[in-house]
Amino acid sequence: LDPTHAKQINYRSIKALVEACRSTGCRHILRVTGKGEQPTSFFTVLINGLGSFAKGWNYEGEQVLRTNTADIDYTILRPGIMKEEYVPTEDERLVLADNGGDLPVSAVSYTQMAQLIVECILNDQQSKNVTMCAMNVKDNDNVGQPKKKTLKESVQALQPDTRKFPKSLIRQHKLAVYKAAAMLAVTGTVLLVGVLTSLVKFFS
Repeated sequence: LDPTHAKQINYRSIKALVEACRSTGCRHILRVTGKGEQPTSFFTVLINGLGSFAKGWNYEGEQVLRTNTADIDYTILRPGIMKEEYVPTEDERLVLADNGGDLPVSAVSYTQMAQLIVECILNDQQSKNVTMCAMNVKDNDNVGQPKKKTLKESVQALQPDTRKFPKSLIRQHKLAVYKAAAMLAVTGTVLLVGVLTSLVKFFS
């Protein structure tokens, strides 16, 4: 496993992509990332620990896009757990939370995300400079979202980012992993000492 893979793919490649778009006249980048603003959450720590801080570098790549809006617009899509075979139930609908909003994590299908991307392209003015979360939500879930919007209507209702996103979170992501590793080491040491103590008493 290349320890620099996540940084190269999720961060440095986005910087290179921005420069390539600038030189070729492309004026809009749509980037599929993931939720990465909670460095201490269990799954974020787990993915960062096993994946060379993939979550942390994903967020840094998002920030590259947000800081180059003078000549290149962006759409940042944070989907749920993407699955090829997932079929939403009749009482589920795809909900979008703009302005970097949060929604309970759910499964989403590749087809749903492809359809959402197409709608964003067709409605590029409405999806311009937007950071959105996309999750399947049951109609009876209390997420404060209007009911029964079509996908097109949801995209056309998107609003550009207005909140101030943290400039960088990579330090916080790394610190959370290091703290978790230290806690595991201490716990393992305590357990090992306990086992060895028991063995010594048993054979004494």
